Amino acid sequence: MKRRVLFLTTELPWPVDGGGKLRTFETLACLSRFAEVEVLSVVEEGPIEAQRSALAAALPGITVLPPVRHPVRIRRKPLALARTALAQLLHAEPYLVAKFRNRSYLAAAEERARLYAPDVIWCDHLNVFPAAARASAASRGARVILDEHNVESDLFARAAGASSLLARAARLEGRRAAGYEARALRAATRTIAISPEDAVRLSALGGGDRVITCLPSVGDLGQQPPTPPAAGERVVFLGTLSWPPNAEAARFLGVEILPRLRHLVPGAVVVIGGRGLAPALERELRGAGVELAGYVADPTHFLRSGAVAAVPLRSGSGIAMKLLDSLRAGVPTVSTTSGARGLAVADGKELLLADDADGFAAAIARLLRDEALRARLVAGAHDYLLRHHSRQALAASYAEVIEGALDWPAAKGSARSAVGP
Repeated sequence: MKRRVLFLTTELPWPVDGGGKLRTFETLACLSRFAEVEVLSVVEEGPIEAQRSALAAALPGITVLPPVRHPVRIRRKPLALARTALAQLLHAEPYLVAKFRNRSYLAAAEERARLYAPDVIWCDHLNVFPAAARASAASRGARVILDEHNVESDLFARAAGASSLLARAARLEGRRAAGYEARALRAATRTIAISPEDAVRLSALGGGDRVITCLPSVGDLGQQPPTPPAAGERVVFLGTLSWPPNAEAARFLGVEILPRLRHLVPGAVVVIGGRGLAPALERELRGAGVELAGYVADPTHFLRSGAVAAVPLRSGSGIAMKLLDSLRAGVPTVSTTSGARGLAVADGKELLLADDADGFAAAIARLLRDEALRARLVAGAHDYLLRHHSRQALAASYAEVIEGALDWPAAKGSARSAVGP
């Protein structure tokens, strides 16, 4: 008999137009191979029923429950920010959790747990752990698996580099997030880390020996895609630009790397795709000569429109799904070592690696000029993905995680009591 999984996530993973959505979509695709899955998410905008139907059609066998309307991108929404601040005070939650606190979502999670009687509550992102804790209590003991896309509290610490007022606020929020994350890690039956480095950190924070590393899937891989032509001298970068590490990367590419690249390749063009770009950074990038594509509905088509894909990340946590997306699309790729963290890839084998602006520009120029190298990297990337990131391999890993969680003795205290109401 198939195991039952109630899958709680922050955002309906459709359309699959970002790294976080890709990771969630692929997790669902893998779970559907051996389990019955119901998905409960929030949706900020768009045609809910159309998105829900499209996701259900893309993942046959998955039950997509009606999503709950909830504001997600709230930086320019004063009322939503005020509600989040109030939730932080009332429930002693960090911003990243309070932001997703929604009575309708919490009630729906509890109701489905009572009616569906799942074996496992899958908490996709720390942000919805309160709902997972409530669902576990309502189901009378379903095991909670916490799927950490990042070490969330560490992201705040990395953002607090300078001694400004904003940096001090980031450090304070980082401490709040670390305390909550530690409690959630101790309460969860199993925690999934996206990379070995994250697993070490999450174990130390409170997960102990219950943290399991599962590399992300990139889907069912077919034949190796053809290498796109270099003639256009077009360099592409795609990411959700409201995410600080992506915004930082976009500025690094446009303001620091592009001028150096044009000394080497005068006709080079840099195109950055993604939504959420801050107005000040948009003006700076346009002034540097960057083309901004805005929202990208088809990431693969966008990536393959480039001769080279750039992943110029300098911070972040977990694994950069955008790098895996570039490799899967069959586009010769240049990344920083930070962008390739957690992946067993090597410079000159699956991609080129460079960390400073001069080196990154030189690597792009080299790829634009060396057709044999381009073809070799695309072939190496495809072979790497087949070995490490196929759905078949990850489905087997997830099945082991679930069975291990079900064999674990029931906790004396509930997950709900560990993280509050």
